[in-house]
Amino acid sequence: MAVVTKRLAKGLHNTSNPISVYSAPSAIGAKTFIKALTICSSSDTTDTSVSIMFAEVFVVRNFVLKPRQTITIPYFDHILESGESIKLASSPNTVNYYISGREVT
Repeated sequence: MAVVTKRLAKGLHNTSNPISVYSAPSAIGAKTFIKALTICSSSDTTDTSVSIMFAEVFVVRNFVLKPRQTITIPYFDHILESGESIKLASSPNTVNYYISGREVT
């Protein structure tokens, strides 16, 4: 059984539809442990609504980020099973995101 600590996802996101930014390995019995998540608003002037889903379940829904605000959720300790995903939605502005964790395959 291999355990790999890694950056699961990072990037820019700017759509109000939840889009997959990470998918857990599809191997039978694989798991991903999400450790921390950071979201940062790229807007200088307007609020941004952010939603985050793990395995099709909202863990953050319509959280409002103020202009240039950053939030970090440390010690998330949620688990994704084989093939499940993390989805992100933001509106009306772009957000930067960074997600770290461990994959067990």
